[in-house]
Amino acid sequence: MGLARQLAWREVVSPHRDVASGRYQQTKFAADLWQVHIGEGVDKYRKPVEFFHRIFLTDSLQLLLVSG
Repeated sequence: MGLARQLAWREVVSPHRDVASGRYQQTKFAADLWQVHIGEGVDKYRKPVEFFHRIFLTDSLQLLLVSG
């Protein structure tokens, strides 16, 4: 019995059209955590409850939060 082929992420989910076409604004695609670190930035990133409602906790991010 061989190993099962792992699907590429684009075979599992479809990115939003603007992301797939390369016509997205990076500021809308990713949080600028440096702005949060220096006490600036918008509430959706500065306020923990709002921030964690918007993101997917990967294993790596969970490990960082637990060990940080």
